[in-house]
Amino acid sequence: MKSADPKRKYPKPGKKEEPQEFPGSEEQMNAKNDAELVHLARAGNREAYGELIRRYQHSIWGLACLLLDDRFEAEDMAQEAFLRAWLNLDLLSDPAKFAPWLRRIIFGVSIDWLRVFRPDLYRLTDVKTEAELFGQSAHAESAFDRHEAIDGIG
Repeated sequence: MKSADPKRKYPKPGKKEEPQEFPGSEEQMNAKNDAELVHLARAGNREAYGELIRRYQHSIWGLACLLLDDRFEAEDMAQEAFLRAWLNLDLLSDPAKFAPWLRRIIFGVSIDWLRVFRPDLYRLTDVKTEAELFGQSAHAESAFDRHEAIDGIG
């Protein structure tokens, strides 16, 4: 059995200690807006990023559920999105727009997953429709080329 550390202060029996405030306390993190939390997280404060995760985990997971129609894969995609956001936090140009940026990340991660694991959603089964779509894009390119040529003349 280990003995208690004599240097450590323990509360006296029957006396409750008040929780101490410190710079990264949960109450202080709750009071900060997204931009402040992003700045702290960029400086390496993991508690600040943890607060951003707590704020948005449910909505990000919900968006992934809607896109994937699979709650378990949505959990994985949400985790992947938060990891990508953490690793690329320095690329966020406006820290106040963390939420829309994060939604864009989860959308991209989810679409990537769908392309790999549900490719039938991206394949056209109707050959006629596929030919029409390709024909339209060729027509659009030629119209664009004609517009460029006209602009070049004038």
